[in-house]
Amino acid sequence: MNDDLLRRIAEALERVSPRPSDAPDFTEADAYVWHVDPDRLESVADVNRIDLSGSVSV
Repeated sequence: MNDDLLRRIAEALERVSPRPSDAPDFTEADAYVWHVDPDRLESVADVNRIDLSGSVSV
């Protein structure tokens, strides 16, 4: 393959591929969830938390 053909193939692939989404603002939330269709991180508004600092009795 010559360089011109490879360049044309690369340009065609760039035209048909979706634009990557912007990275989220990681200061916006404490947690994020990953979605695969389309690939993206979505912030979690309310995070359920369990206090792990206390002692545990068995």
